Amino acid sequence: MNQELNSTKNLLEQYKNAVDLSMIVSKTTPQGIISYVNDEFCKISQYSKDELIGKNHNIIRNPDMNKDVFKELWETVKNKKVWKGIVKNRAKDGSSYYVDSVIIPILDEDENIVEFIGLRNDITDYFETKRIAQRAMVDDVTNLKSRAALIEDKDKASNLNLALIDIASFKHINDFYGHQIGDKLLYIIAQELEKFMGDFDAEIYRIPIDIFAVLTSQSIESLEKVVNRFSKHISSKPVNIMDSDIYINTVIGTASHVEGKKIYQNADIALQYAKSHKKRIQRFSRELNFQKEIENNLLWTQRLNEAIFDDKIKTFFQPIVNNKTKKNEKYEALVRLMDENGNMISPFYFLDISKQTKLYSYLTKIVLKQSIETFKDTEYSFSINLSVEDFENKKTLKLLRETFKDNPISKNVVLEITESEEIQNFEATTEIISEFKSFGCKIAIDDFGSGYSNFTYLMELQADFIKIDGSLIKNIVHDQSSQSIVKAIVSFAKEMKIKTIAEYVSSEDIYEKVLSMGIDYSQGYYFGMPKENLN
Repeated sequence: MNQELNSTKNLLEQYKNAVDLSMIVSKTTPQGIISYVNDEFCKISQYSKDELIGKNHNIIRNPDMNKDVFKELWETVKNKKVWKGIVKNRAKDGSSYYVDSVIIPILDEDENIVEFIGLRNDITDYFETKRIAQRAMVDDVTNLKSRAALIEDKDKASNLNLALIDIASFKHINDFYGHQIGDKLLYIIAQELEKFMGDFDAEIYRIPIDIFAVLTSQSIESLEKVVNRFSKHISSKPVNIMDSDIYINTVIGTASHVEGKKIYQNADIALQYAKSHKKRIQRFSRELNFQKEIENNLLWTQRLNEAIFDDKIKTFFQPIVNNKTKKNEKYEALVRLMDENGNMISPFYFLDISKQTKLYSYLTKIVLKQSIETFKDTEYSFSINLSVEDFENKKTLKLLRETFKDNPISKNVVLEITESEEIQNFEATTEIISEFKSFGCKIAIDDFGSGYSNFTYLMELQADFIKIDGSLIKNIVHDQSSQSIVKAIVSFAKEMKIKTIAEYVSSEDIYEKVLSMGIDYSQGYYFGMPKENLN
């Protein structure tokens, strides 16, 4: 009998140790006074055992939690039933954390409650990821729904019509008056647009940087009528901001669901046509799309072919600075096209066309060759942008393997992958990345935070660096939402030992802020513009 008791006791002790090592555990008296906590409880709450034992369990209660939750909890356990639920608690330093909890009443032989045992799992990362995803659905400046929300909403029904309203010359307004007034102007326009829509059944969105969208199940004629009236209204008198009178003009592109599923692309084509033909409003038609697409493709296909043949594709390099030392440690390789007059043309104008016309792989090859030549005798690290097309192109992959395998320079190479690009064959991509990492290359996720920032994505792609999107960094000095999102990204990165890089660091104020938030590196005009050489 003693042997059996000892065996049972031994097993129970092992079970207890297993629970203590894997879960957050506490015990309380029937009155809610803490009588035991394990090390995991102390770790997440930041309190020592001496600070907790003997205290009421509400020492970690978060004031954000609904009091009805705790009322239901106590009613359940006092009735000798198990309670399960998610609780938001508060740590000693005031920060919040989330736990998936089970509270179990322990009874004596007379069925009286002698104590409560709480078993919990930390699910804070899940909530932070979910919060960032939700935040991505709202525009920080106007509080309207964002482009991500529009992309999601437009696929929910098949009979929707769309208008895109462009604020003409907004870039010039922003440059002349500054971002503070520019953001204020966008907020005022958003408020006016919401008021003007009134009872019109529609959703309103802000599409960065200077476009508003109106999505509705009302007829295309009704939609065009209301947005045309808004256009005339907003341009009828100036908007006064900080003693400055700013005149606003708009250009509108609309698209009907009857023209096909690509309603956003169609409305954008109509908008670009309206801009180029100086029209207030333009509805998409198939003839319009065909003419513009063919004309644009032919123009840029010819220009790209000539640039590749005439050695007019050049790689520019922008410094990436160690925030603590302010020294250039890395560079990003950026492709540019030089026109016949020696002017630099941004990839904004030709990159998408290069993908459509199968010329993109030539650009990757040129950037790779010029980067290797530039950095072969230096100790600098340098990053090269790779797209989904690169991972799907056998010739490009072969070139990359031949370049990096058994090449000492590979230890200085960072391959940047854009977070927002859709990887079709994720398993194959991760295998390719593993191969490049075996050569010594590192991996960076570009534009992180611009879309649905999936933290699992970082781990599966074996990221060494996170480049925090410029849309968050440019507002980080004064915008609390941007600060919260960046703080969550940096916290996760530090936990996973991933280095962080802030993009669009354009001023000393922004630099000081990203430095104070623990971001490792900065890239932006404050430290240097992209140049064709390292001098």
